[in-house]
Amino acid sequence: MAMFNCTAKDWREANKKHAKKSMNIRDFSSFNELVVLSNLEKLYAVMIAENIDKTE
Repeated sequence: MAMFNCTAKDWREANKKHAKKSMNIRDFSSFNELVVLSNLEKLYAVMIAENIDKTE
């Protein structure tokens, strides 16, 4: 949601043709978007490991 302003489910519903081919929003993302997404995922993993509450 933070990166693409929609959920994976929203994207699949809006792009049924691509979803049927097992494609997802990442398949249409730019290199820069994928780098940012990767960094966000790493940051979330650190926060989970440190038991940081979602509201923080």
